[in-house]
Amino acid sequence: MKVIISEGLMDGVSYENVHLDYSYGEHHYRLEAYIGDIFVGYLDYGVYEGDVDIKMIEVDGNYRKLGVGRGLVIELQRMYPDVELDFGYLTGDGKRLVDSLDREFVENNIYKKFQKKLDILKSTKTKILSAVQQGDRSEAHKLNDIQDSIMEIEDEMRGMKPGSWIIKNKK
Repeated sequence: MKVIISEGLMDGVSYENVHLDYSYGEHHYRLEAYIGDIFVGYLDYGVYEGDVDIKMIEVDGNYRKLGVGRGLVIELQRMYPDVELDFGYLTGDGKRLVDSLDREFVENNIYKKFQKKLDILKSTKTKILSAVQQGDRSEAHKLNDIQDSIMEIEDEMRGMKPGSWIIKNKK
């Protein structure tokens, strides 16, 4: 039995999300699009540790250029509203699809906070080193602690993204 989880961009488009598999910590899903009872396209994606990776988008040739693929992507973003969708490698059609989406960059506030601290530490280090080169060694004793702090923050930031591109389109 098909469960309609949302109405689509076009009149009569509905979506069904199907769990396909689970392996090595990743859930594999297929988001299917229907017009009435007619299957018109799908979007395969995986969810691993909170990240959403689009694997494949396919729309029946008779229903291309009608917004079905775009609707599938927007529906997926609705399902994961605060997560950047990873499109991976894009074909020409895929690039045109992504370019057609209205996306906004949402800053990662934790990253921003770390970056601000890092900038201050690096600036302080530069000032102390400049003073040392001028013969003033009064604050040189702080350099090791500053460098340790810089390395700790850089370790914390490793793998962290400055923000996410979130699809704004809701229709």
